[in-house]
Amino acid sequence: MNYVLGAAAQNASNARLHAGPFVHAAATRSGEHDDRAQFLAGVDIFLAGISALRNRAL
Repeated sequence: MNYVLGAAAQNASNARLHAGPFVHAAATRSGEHDDRAQFLAGVDIFLAGISALRNRAL
């Protein structure tokens, strides 16, 4: 839950604090970076950790 809320808070903060420059900088790098892919990779890491702990407990 912390990962999901932290990612949302970071994106909201960037949009508010750096509205003009952030949008322009993000637009120039949008071909290089995929927020969705990065977020899903973090979720995969989180779920792998839960799975490892569960398997260890069995």
